Amino acid sequence: MLDEGYGVQAAGWIIMVQTAVAIVFQFLGGWIGDRIPKNVALFIFTTLQGLGVIFLTVGSDIIYFYAFAVLFGIGFGGRTPLTTAIRGDYFGRASFGKILGISTVPMNFLLLVAGLALTVRRDPTGERLHSRMQALGAVVVLQAAIGWTQYFTGVPELLVGLHLIGATALWGTVVALALDAREQVPVTEEVPA
Repeated sequence: MLDEGYGVQAAGWIIMVQTAVAIVFQFLGGWIGDRIPKNVALFIFTTLQGLGVIFLTVGSDIIYFYAFAVLFGIGFGGRTPLTTAIRGDYFGRASFGKILGISTVPMNFLLLVAGLALTVRRDPTGERLHSRMQALGAVVVLQAAIGWTQYFTGVPELLVGLHLIGATALWGTVVALALDAREQVPVTEEVPA
């Protein structure tokens, strides 16, 4: 929205509307999921969420942004309780935790990558964030190695301290990366010869 000339306040109102609608539809989504088949309700809410995203591509008038906020909020809010509930229906109580854990891995990966991709897009040279991204990658690999070792060796007591230090380093690196990403990148215009 800022690229289209709207202020931060207008963008804040759009997100506030989307969040408020999502909160209401979290309750309604669960209620609807108890009354119709969950897969049908999920289809409806996911379609509404997708339609909301389409409104972002249609135009730059403020009404399109509000249409996005309402439709995306309905879809996101209604879909949230249903995706959790349908796992229990499909896989039962015994496998619920495993399925939930496995399904959150790609979501969390995409949440991490989306912010980095946007940051790199705003700074096409990538030089400013290159060292931070290398540090983040190293810390993530170290955390994964510690977690893997803890899981398979059966001696987590020895590695808890390292794991806590690694988790602290991971968050510190993410915060530093986020602070670097918030800095304005100077725009230089090339003058034709």
